[in-house]
Amino acid sequence: MNILFLTPVDTRGLRILGYSGQCVKPEKLLHKVITMKKNLLISVVCLLALGSVIGCGPKNPLGVIKVTGKVTMDGQAVEGARVSFVPQGGGNGQLASATTNSEGVYSLTTAGAGDAMGAIPGTYQVTIAKNERIGESTNDDNTPPEERQISDSYALAKIIKHLPAKYERPSSSGLTANVEKSGKNVFDFNLEKN
Repeated sequence: MNILFLTPVDTRGLRILGYSGQCVKPEKLLHKVITMKKNLLISVVCLLALGSVIGCGPKNPLGVIKVTGKVTMDGQAVEGARVSFVPQGGGNGQLASATTNSEGVYSLTTAGAGDAMGAIPGTYQVTIAKNERIGESTNDDNTPPEERQISDSYALAKIIKHLPAKYERPSSSGLTANVEKSGKNVFDFNLEKN
């Protein structure tokens, strides 16, 4: 690429010198500048087109459908519960999950679904859990695992279950959902303490 220098020649104009010391007429310089801008514009357009084809995959590669709902316990909203839709019978489904907000409302997400939120159409067993960990182990982080297993002083943190344990397992929750391609796909769950 040539580096251009502008030097005064006389009162009528400028002499334009290239890096090699050759004189370049202003008309040729203008043509070169326009050509460079045109090439740059073409390059940018090509890169944008390539990026839209390669860099951006489909917005919903798994074909998930929006799924929402509300979790309550004896009529009260349950905040911070983990809702999981587990595919039933090994169908096409994939695990979808969400955490309820302060109003008990959830919106499912599925790993690998891109920007789309929801679940793959199919039949699911539903689990709902809300657990809280209290306390720390009595061993420090430098205690080797083999000593932790045999040490009487090692204590696991206590887990407090805020919902009945039966709702944590697909086999015992009794909760199911059938996500369909069309329809609202709103699943509310009113849990009972006993």
